[in-house]
Amino acid sequence: MNMTSSERIVYVDGQYCPESQGKVSIFDRGYLFADAIYEVTCIIGGKLVDFDGHMVRLVRSLKELNMQMPMSTDELLAIHRKLVADNNVDEGLIYMQISRGNADRDFNFPSKETRPVVVMFTQARPVLESPLAKRGLKVISLPDIRWGRRDIKTVQLLYPSMAKNAANDAGADDAWLVQDGLVTEASSANAYIVTADDKIVTRSLSSDILHGITRAAVLRFAAEAGYVLEERSFTIAEALEAKEAFITSATSFVTSVIDIDGNVIGDGKIGPVSRRLREIYLEKAVAPASDTARIERKSRPRAATSAWFLHCPPPGPRECSQGQGRRGISTPVGPAAFQGHFSRKRWIFPDSVFGRPSVKMIERGYL
Repeated sequence: MNMTSSERIVYVDGQYCPESQGKVSIFDRGYLFADAIYEVTCIIGGKLVDFDGHMVRLVRSLKELNMQMPMSTDELLAIHRKLVADNNVDEGLIYMQISRGNADRDFNFPSKETRPVVVMFTQARPVLESPLAKRGLKVISLPDIRWGRRDIKTVQLLYPSMAKNAANDAGADDAWLVQDGLVTEASSANAYIVTADDKIVTRSLSSDILHGITRAAVLRFAAEAGYVLEERSFTIAEALEAKEAFITSATSFVTSVIDIDGNVIGDGKIGPVSRRLREIYLEKAVAPASDTARIERKSRPRAATSAWFLHCPPPGPRECSQGQGRRGISTPVGPAAFQGHFSRKRWIFPDSVFGRPSVKMIERGYL
């Protein structure tokens, strides 16, 4: 294996290789149609943060796109661990992408026998001591013109990329996207405000936003710490009057927003609520969770549960109704209304790696 000392080891379609040798077919449907999904897992201290939560969302994304699971989650975990170890990553992230596979260009899906293509690579970079986390983000508002199934974590990221570049051109760090006058989320993170009466407000789960794994954890930890939560939509005007604003994501954790469209939020400094939530997340999620990430599992998962899940069919919104569904996994029902189709589904689901919040997350609709 010929490689330079600075090259990473990557995983491409069943093989580990130097990054310069990592190649996918020109017929890969992820390349031709963005017919692929992805997950990004944070690495702290050489260990994975909330891998189980990312796998739950991965399974759901694949199911919603009628794609095959290429291998077991234990096999995916083993590849993650090997890449982290082989590349000696102490802090950063690991990116995983699964496409529908290789097939001649055709808008129709290929046959069920088509094998999915899995690609993974690491990125070493500081996440705990991020400069943006220390000074706070400046954001601009832009119209949200993404496709309607933002709850599926697909690789269709051209508009989020355009939004980030527009923000950079405007001297900002990111963009908050607005649909029908209401904030959906940031270009690659969930968005929040803290109202004058100290309520934490974030948009409720639906197909309009990504169901963030960090969002789920932060909302749970915030509730446990006694904060009042409101899952509802808000406007940019309301955000400008807020005491604080912040975002959450797998690699930004909790990061304050100090400026929106050139308007200072609060006193223009990192607020006490967002600062405390970041501290709590790092204490409860990152430190304990990552302790288990490199340890080989020696027993089966401890817990299982069932709950009401929400399935949003591709054709579009329809009236909600309850019915009996087959075993599977889909979007859990959140505390707020959702335009979709309710079906009762059961999923055997292990406790999450950080503090075992999975059962509560499902029951409360946070995941």
